[in-house]
Amino acid sequence: MLFACTENEEAPVNVSIEFEAQNISLEVGQQQNLVYTITPENYATPIFQSSDESVATVSADGLVTAVATGNAIITATCGAATATCSVTVEAAGYAVGDFYDVDGVQGVVFEVESNGVHGKILSLDQSGALLWAVSGYGSYNTGAKSETDGKANTEKLVEIGISNFPAAEWCVNHGTGWYMPSIYEGEAWFAIMDQLNPTISEHGGTIISDSDYFWSSTEGLEDSTQALYFYASAFSDTGVSSYGDWKDYPEGDTYVRAIYAF
Repeated sequence: MLFACTENEEAPVNVSIEFEAQNISLEVGQQQNLVYTITPENYATPIFQSSDESVATVSADGLVTAVATGNAIITATCGAATATCSVTVEAAGYAVGDFYDVDGVQGVVFEVESNGVHGKILSLDQSGALLWAVSGYGSYNTGAKSETDGKANTEKLVEIGISNFPAAEWCVNHGTGWYMPSIYEGEAWFAIMDQLNPTISEHGGTIISDSDYFWSSTEGLEDSTQALYFYASAFSDTGVSSYGDWKDYPEGDTYVRAIYAF
């Protein structure tokens, strides 16, 4: 006969409880049954408790439900016998093409890492045709030379005076954390526009056109009077090529989209 533990039950000294796993990780909304062993075998059903039910709850039969990010300890008790399992709850991961909407920040996910917990999003909108730099700053060597770190490039432009760099200013004006993509960051989202456009369209944004040219925040590596831009190309494995154009008088209309790292 299986004995049911109560909070005041004094279990025999030879009763012990052990969880199969002492640590588990869940995403918000996930559930997992805690497997345990009680000795003597089938002696009792333990009482389960959570140290923080705002993070994780546990049912009478040991089913854990992840409620919100954080950490909680699940304790199984039968008299003096106890066992604990640490539960870490993480945010649900994102996939490329997902809509991101957190604390007023909205965009479409184009890059993920750490199982989708972190990544980068692209703005739903894009600029009209903007200059990279205003007259007088077209030949200014800003030092925004990174091909991979658009945030660092944008910070250099902010230090100089962001109003002198209209395309970057448009990105920064989206709010804290937004910046102008580097050449490689820009090529990354441009190359997968077909995965991003359905989400952009669904949420009222401006879809990416393969007939548009887009600025990056990367200044010309050898010529400070130019900045790099990217465009659709039939001669590239990724379908994207890059080139340099004059910062303050480009040959054609060049657009920009902002990105944000989460």
